[in-house]
Amino acid sequence: MSDTLFMIPSCSSLGKAWSLRQGVTLFVFSLGIGCGHPPGSEPQEETEIAVRAEEPASSPQVESSPPPLQRSEEYPGADLLKLALEAIGDPGRVADLTSVQYLQSSPDLDDALAPTIEFLRAEALRSVDRTQEARVVYRRLARWCVRDGGEQNSANSSLGLPAVWRWVQLLDRLPEPDAEEIQDAASVARATLASSFAEPLISFGVLPSLPQLEEEVLGYLAPLAWRHLSPEMGQGFLVDFITVSSRRELSGLHQQIYDEVVARGWASRTRLDLLRAERLAALGAYDAAIGLLETLTKVRDNHTRASAAVALVRLEMTILAGEHAEQLELLSQVIEEAKDPFQRQEALYLRALLQGEPGRQTDLRRLLAEYPEGPRTDDALFRLAEGEEALWSVDPDNEQAWESAWTLYAQLRAFPSENDWLDS
Repeated sequence: MSDTLFMIPSCSSLGKAWSLRQGVTLFVFSLGIGCGHPPGSEPQEETEIAVRAEEPASSPQVESSPPPLQRSEEYPGADLLKLALEAIGDPGRVADLTSVQYLQSSPDLDDALAPTIEFLRAEALRSVDRTQEARVVYRRLARWCVRDGGEQNSANSSLGLPAVWRWVQLLDRLPEPDAEEIQDAASVARATLASSFAEPLISFGVLPSLPQLEEEVLGYLAPLAWRHLSPEMGQGFLVDFITVSSRRELSGLHQQIYDEVVARGWASRTRLDLLRAERLAALGAYDAAIGLLETLTKVRDNHTRASAAVALVRLEMTILAGEHAEQLELLSQVIEEAKDPFQRQEALYLRALLQGEPGRQTDLRRLLAEYPEGPRTDDALFRLAEGEEALWSVDPDNEQAWESAWTLYAQLRAFPSENDWLDS
C-alpha cells in the first residue's frame, strides 16, 4: 500500500516559511477540509506546499531548532501548527511537541485548529517510529470525526479519512494486532466512507499522485478482517476493494482471499470478474476490460452473461465507431434470454440507440409498452419526443410530428417514477 504524498493547499499561516521533511502527509484541502481559523478571524489566501513521496527511513540530521513553544495553555494557533510541521522527521522537535501541555491532556477537538494539529502530531510521531503513540492519536481523531454521524465540524472532520487510512496502515504492520481495535477501525472506516465529508477526498481526481484513500483503507481492512475477525467480514471488504481498486491485477493477500472466497463457494469467480471488468473499464483499461467481458458473455450463468453483454456493448459504444453488428446481436440475445427485467430494458434501450429507423422507434415503443414505469422509460419517452421534434423541424407543415412530440413531452413531464428529463 502507498505512502505516496502529493501537492496540497495549505493555510497561508503555514505555507511560505517552513520546509516539510520526509513523510509528511498534510491532508488539508480548500474544499472545506481546511486548517480552520480561530473564531472571529478571517481565512487567509491559500498557498501550496510541495510534498514528496516518503523515502526510506534513515537517521535524520537534527537541525538547530528554536526553543520549545511557551504558549502551552493558550489557544494553540499557527505557532503550534508550525511546531507540528517542524517536528515531522525531527526527533528533537517531536520531543518539543510532546512536551506542550496543551497536547499532553488530549486537546478538545472541537477547537477549530485542534484536529489539524492532532493529525500533524500523529504524523510527526510516526515519522520518528513512535508508531504506537501515533496510532492512538489517529484512532482518537478518526473516532471523533464520525461522532453524531460526523455532521459536526464537518470542515475539520474531513481529516477523518486520512486518519483512518493511517490508523489501519499502522494496524496492518503489527505482528499481532488487537481484534477489538480492528473491529473498531472497521466500524469507523465504514462510517467515514459513507459520510458526506469524505466525498471530496474520494472523488478528487485532479492530482494523480494522491493516494486513493478509499481503495487503501479497504485494501488494508480486507486481510485484517479476514485473519483476525472473520472470513465473512474480510470477504465483504475484499469485494468493496475490487470495485474501487486502481490495480489491474490482484496480488498478495488479496489474491489469496479471492481464491479462498471462490473455493468456499461464497462468491462466484464470474461475478467477481464482472466487478473487476467494470472497474477496469472505469479506469480506462479498455482492452483488459473488453477481454474479460467477452469471456464472461460465454459463461453458463444467465445473469452474469447478460450483465457482461450489456456492459460490453455500453463500453464499445463509447470507444468504437462504425458498424455495430456484433453488439446488436449480443443485445438481441439478452432481450430474448435474460430473466432479469432490468437487463432486458437496458438491452432494448441500447439496441434502440444503435439502430436507425424504423428499428430505433420500434424498440423504444416496445420499451414503453412492456415497461411503462421502468428505469429506462423516461429515456425512451425523451428519445421518441426528440425524434418527432426533429421531423417537425425539417418539415414545419408536419402537424402529426408536432402533435406527437407535444404528447410525448407531456407524458415525460407527468412520468411518475425517476425522471432525468423533467426540465426537457
